[in-house]
Amino acid sequence: YNYIGYLDYKKERIRKLSMKASTCSFNPGVFVANLTEWKKQNITNQLEKWMKLNVEEGLDSRTLAGST
Repeated sequence: YNYIGYLDYKKERIRKLSMKASTCSFNPGVFVANLTEWKKQNITNQLEKWMKLNVEEGLDSRTLAGST
């Protein structure tokens, strides 16, 4: 998997992240986290921010990711 399969690079907000579309992304079926770092870096708030932005601006590419 790479980011081009999940993010809509036509959107300016995505392009501003300066992430290469060909960079490998995470496997959505597997998740491992260091909970100490999770708390230290306040990851929950960061995830909630991105989920809200995705709902408001449609940052992901549902068509590319295989959703309907």
